[in-house]
Amino acid sequence: MFKSVLLFIFLVGCEAATVEFAKSVDSSDMIEDVVEFDDCGYGVGMHTCNFTLLNEEGVEVSLYDFYGKTIILDFSTMWCYYCQQAAYEIPETMELFKEDDIVYMSLLVEDWSGETPSQDDLIEWVNNFELEAPVLSAPRDEMIDVTGVEGYDVSSWPAFFFIDKEMVMNSYIRGYNQEMINTAIANTL
Repeated sequence: MFKSVLLFIFLVGCEAATVEFAKSVDSSDMIEDVVEFDDCGYGVGMHTCNFTLLNEEGVEVSLYDFYGKTIILDFSTMWCYYCQQAAYEIPETMELFKEDDIVYMSLLVEDWSGETPSQDDLIEWVNNFELEAPVLSAPRDEMIDVTGVEGYDVSSWPAFFFIDKEMVMNSYIRGYNQEMINTAIANTL
């Protein structure tokens, strides 16, 4: 019974989280007015709910700071082989779409031991993969809900969500396939 109550609290008690980037956010990348939507959700065709998380520098970054840009959310874990492969490809992906005003956000959910990543873990991820894209610590209980009601439906690693310039979820991909990712980015533009 106790486990059922805890599971219910986990699934129902999730809230939108706060996000921070691995790199400092240039104020020219941010919008002046706060964008809010009366209705938001985590499904394709819905305005994505805002979140704020910390990056490797301890700076808070919000999803809605990037309103007007195409956004890729990459939910990964440090221990996942395919997550590491995707991280290796981030610089090449950003170069391929450099003219398209894209923000690629790596959201690390677990460190090497399955815990929420620390600031040092984020620094390690940035340095290992030579990333300039925002890298954020994403607590599982604040960001993920496998039902997709109170958080992102992440049921495998990595998981990618593609958000258009109006903050509408265009598509998602479970697992890693660079060709599919590039196609999804192109379709979201």
